[in-house]
Amino acid sequence: MKILMFSLFFSALFSQTKTITFTESDSAIFINPSLDYYFSKSSTIPPDFNTAKPIASYSAFKDSIRKAPQYRSVWGVMKVRNLSKDSVLFINAKEYVAKLRVYEKVNGKLKESGITGFNISRSLLHAKNGDLYHIRIHVPVGAEKTFYFQSSLYRNQVFFPELDLITYTHHLSLTDAYFSSSEFNYYQYTLFFIGIHFCLMVLALSRFRAQQFRLALLVFAGINLFYIFYYLAEYDFIDFENKLFPGFIHNNYVTFLGAIEPGLYYIFFWSYLDRDKNLWFRRFLLACSAFWIAFYFMVNVNWDYVFLSKLSVFTRNFGPMFDLLVTGLVFVYLMRYKSTFYKYARMGVFILLISAIQLSIPYFMASLGINNEMPRFISNFSLLVMQICIVLDFILFLYGQNRNEIELQAEKENIKKQLLQKEIERQKSILAERRRISLDMHDDLGAGISALKLQAEFLKKKLDDESLKQDVHDILVTSEEMNLSMREILWSLNSSNDTVKSLVDYISVYAENFLRKSGIRLEMQVDKINRNELIDAESRRNIFLVCKESLNNIYKHSNAKNVKISFFHEGEFLHVVISDDGCGIPENSVTGNGLINMKERVEEIHGELNVSSNNRGTSIHIKLKKDKEKLL
Repeated sequence: MKILMFSLFFSALFSQTKTITFTESDSAIFINPSLDYYFSKSSTIPPDFNTAKPIASYSAFKDSIRKAPQYRSVWGVMKVRNLSKDSVLFINAKEYVAKLRVYEKVNGKLKESGITGFNISRSLLHAKNGDLYHIRIHVPVGAEKTFYFQSSLYRNQVFFPELDLITYTHHLSLTDAYFSSSEFNYYQYTLFFIGIHFCLMVLALSRFRAQQFRLALLVFAGINLFYIFYYLAEYDFIDFENKLFPGFIHNNYVTFLGAIEPGLYYIFFWSYLDRDKNLWFRRFLLACSAFWIAFYFMVNVNWDYVFLSKLSVFTRNFGPMFDLLVTGLVFVYLMRYKSTFYKYARMGVFILLISAIQLSIPYFMASLGINNEMPRFISNFSLLVMQICIVLDFILFLYGQNRNEIELQAEKENIKKQLLQKEIERQKSILAERRRISLDMHDDLGAGISALKLQAEFLKKKLDDESLKQDVHDILVTSEEMNLSMREILWSLNSSNDTVKSLVDYISVYAENFLRKSGIRLEMQVDKINRNELIDAESRRNIFLVCKESLNNIYKHSNAKNVKISFFHEGEFLHVVISDDGCGIPENSVTGNGLINMKERVEEIHGELNVSSNNRGTSIHIKLKKDKEKLL
């Protein structure tokens, strides 16, 4: 080490600024070996080039720059003698550089003449003779100029790129070569992935009414929208510079989006874990998400203290391995689930694990001191591999969610079928019980009433006392009424009568028999009706009792000459209308018990009862919607 320091000191003591001669036959010259290098502890103040000792050896400089965490900028100095035919030359950065400035001495002071790098305002690039890769310099033909290159601290590390001095013609050829290179093709691939993410976002939103994983679908749609903006910003399809925060350059947005991307993925994992069973692991994922916010500030702030600078570099190298660790834990944790959805979610996380391993390899190799081309070669494909793995994971998530939804729907249908089967069995047992009760009433109660009537008839013939005969006559009338009531009950219990046709026929027969000796003319109107439509026993009985009560009121109070009973269907509704041409309902009887009872009977079967009356007659309108569930 002492020998190296002595040789550097000796060479610096006797060395002068090196000169590059650019001739007419030259198109590009690699200038790094021709530079004198200086370190500075300030990012704005240059070293004193008159007293500072440069590092003249390029190999010694590359070894020194890895051991210089306390420095905040690197300077390179050279002279250019232009013997070509063009006074405009270009400095071509062969590597990505955050910020590279070129100065010239004017009146003994350094004046900035050009700038390039990705961590610079786009408007400043155009104003300072530069773009993302090149700086335009002016050297008169036959003249000689000294240029000072400054590369500032970025993410707590100093870096100096490899540079070429090229002609304008060669600059144009490099631009054409770039548009045909694999790097430019990444732009095309990115547009393809943006389209896929947009389609996945739309699919997620279209499935938002799913029975499960609604929060996961919402987070899924949000993270796809995030990737769309991230890729658009990463490849300069959109420019965020000064859009949200003044002075916040485009690269700040890109690095922030790139830093929080793993954290958003942890929130995605968090969203589809069972809330009740995974409380501690869900909290762990949220804490890991917060790590990436701290990661962004720790890595992107240029710290003044050496310890914090080293910690920042360590954090940047540790980030991909931390993501690998968390993704691996999620994969292991999902092993405990056996459902179809988590099976596909686990497959997706395994694919992400492959991407995390691929991203971690270059940093792992760097930590082991492996500085050959292999880490860089692997890094070149990191973004493409990550994009493919993310899309595959998202597709597996949607597919698993769809399979889960199909299984839930099938399970729901199976439960519905089981309930339907149980309901059918229950209805069958009810029908059987109704049939048994009907037969028992007909055979036992009906026979008893008939025997009672017969005995009363014999007794009436034997009696001479008129008062006793009247009592026996009352017994005969009561038994007849009981017989009619029993027949009504038997009719309502008989399941073979659960049709509109049976209801219409029964009401017609009853009305004709009831009004036969009253002098009131009956008109039955049955139009636009589906006679075979089913109607449950309760609805049949209540409609009949309302009609029976209406006919009784007409007979007793209306003084009507004509009665009309209408049946018709209108959509899903059955309409029954009983109207007469009598004197109407007195105002003090509108809220009587009879009308209240009729309204309650109709409401019991979820129907509507409307009564309209005037001095020209009364109309009672029953409106009943067909209830399919009651007919199972």
